[in-house]
Amino acid sequence: ISLTSTSADGLITLHSAHTAGQAILIDANAAAGSILDIDAGIIDIDVQGVTTLDTTLLTMTSAGGLKILDTTTSSATEGGTLILANDDGAVMADNHRLGVIEFQGAEDTSNTLTTGARIQAIADAAWSGTENGASLQFYTTDANASEGVALTLDSNKDASFANDVAIAGDLTVTGTTTTVNTVTMNAANAVVFEGATADGN
Repeated sequence: ISLTSTSADGLITLHSAHTAGQAILIDANAAAGSILDIDAGIIDIDVQGVTTLDTTLLTMTSAGGLKILDTTTSSATEGGTLILANDDGAVMADNHRLGVIEFQGAEDTSNTLTTGARIQAIADAAWSGTENGASLQFYTTDANASEGVALTLDSNKDASFANDVAIAGDLTVTGTTTTVNTVTMNAANAVVFEGATADGN
């Protein structure tokens, strides 16, 4: 079936008066590998409810990026939101991944994509009504394309760095500082030791 508009300002409208259920069905016979191809300058989809795309892999190609615009009244709980959810019908198990964001780039002219870094969330333990702990892991890749955890933020809000930490500004510690190896101080002015009250040392 071919519906063709021959004029430059032509319009083809498919309108259904259904208020519930299946209104318009396009069945491209997925089992036969058919393709549903929409080629247009602008696509405007206005859906009042929830939109669901059920596919094996969704690839969005854009020269300008991806933008999520939240038009609700701004508040402390509103804003553009990206949700990565793991729901296979089973409870999250210990060390299972909730979601991951990968950063990839082409390593050759054949467009072979390689992951350079990623951020993932891991369940700290089996989840339940009273246990929902999770950690954030930040991975980076070395020159040999070997991934490793650079930073972990656990459910206790503790941070663990895999290597050196450089701080350009001030460092304020309100808790206890434990140093395992040698401490080297390159103080520009002085090293000041203060007790319960300020003194002249």
